[in-house]
Amino acid sequence: MDSSSSHSEDELKALESRLAEWRPATEGLDTDAMLYTAGMEAGRRGSGRGRVLWPTLCLALALACAGLGTWGLTERSEHQALLIQVSEHAPTTSNLPSGVMAVSDSYVPSPKDYLQLRRLAEQDPGNWLSSLQQNETQQPKLVTFPNILRAGEYDRFRDQ
Repeated sequence: MDSSSSHSEDELKALESRLAEWRPATEGLDTDAMLYTAGMEAGRRGSGRGRVLWPTLCLALALACAGLGTWGLTERSEHQALLIQVSEHAPTTSNLPSGVMAVSDSYVPSPKDYLQLRRLAEQDPGNWLSSLQQNETQQPKLVTFPNILRAGEYDRFRDQ
């Protein structure tokens, strides 16, 4: 062993014993004042970036809102101008071509129309389908399916 290492160990033990004897003074300590001061210092340390970041972010968002608002207003005014232009140049029923029929007030929708079926379903949700089937007197249509290739039937299609 080195003589210098034993010498330093003795010094460390002496230092440890002196430190163990130290006790904080209890006179004149105000815990509330100490916590308040520590909180103030902690708040001051982190506020350097915050003093610049948050106002800059708020300004950027305000500018974005103002820009989007003006864009929305110009789009609305253009939309209204187009509506006026279309309504001025809209054809009347007398100007329609011969192939186009005007919708008249005497139009009666078919009983199998989507809106009619929906009204029936809303009025009587439990029985609307059975009442619809009772009204039908036609034979059901036969449904034909196209040839579907199944396992083992490949030879039939290859020979054709």
